[in-house]
Amino acid sequence: MKKLFSLDNWTITKKISPDQRMAFVTIYIKYPNWKLVSKLELQDRKKFRNEFLSKNFQKLIEKKYFDTYELVGTKRRPNGVKAKLTLSSILKLSDQSFIDNIFIYQLDGAKEKPVKPTDSYFCVKMTVSIQVEGISKGMQSCEDRYVLVKASTVESAYNKVKKQEKKYGEPYLNSDARLVRWKIESYDDCFATAITSINDFNNPQGIEVFSKLRSRKITSDRTWNGK
Repeated sequence: MKKLFSLDNWTITKKISPDQRMAFVTIYIKYPNWKLVSKLELQDRKKFRNEFLSKNFQKLIEKKYFDTYELVGTKRRPNGVKAKLTLSSILKLSDQSFIDNIFIYQLDGAKEKPVKPTDSYFCVKMTVSIQVEGISKGMQSCEDRYVLVKASTVESAYNKVKKQEKKYGEPYLNSDARLVRWKIESYDDCFATAITSINDFNNPQGIEVFSKLRSRKITSDRTWNGK
């Protein structure tokens, strides 16, 4: 599992060795896995978590890779540090089991690579009404429509979909000789997915294309006891 992030964002020359090249980073220590706390009583879990984090934090400090640091979290519940240390020390830390991840924000003698704007996939949600010529009473069918579109921003995603609106709503003749059209009534939401390549669809776990949080009443069948 990758622990060291942002290193690929820098152009590094060989003029400075990893033992001499300093970097400013945020180092996060490992958080306890849920399996370690699931069998504990609720009142004991915070104490276990804090002790677990404190032990990992102490392991980090004992490595003595940096002289000063800024604490991330609190003394009772430490999450890591912000510090300046050599690149070789960072590489060594990234192999330690008590480290969760490391982010590099500044690297001496290296140039940060320019960020190239890239397209990703957005899922646009819209409401569509199915309108039948001359029918003005009774029930009308409608559709929650989701379209996946490749774009650089939410605005450009909406614009791409809107350009197809006229063609999408072009009428056709149904079996009763009435004209029918699928009318886009509203553009309701746009979700930025994590999809960046068509290859992402080969993920055996699947890939999320839309998500929206909402609240609902808790019932007995929706309650979880943690087991």
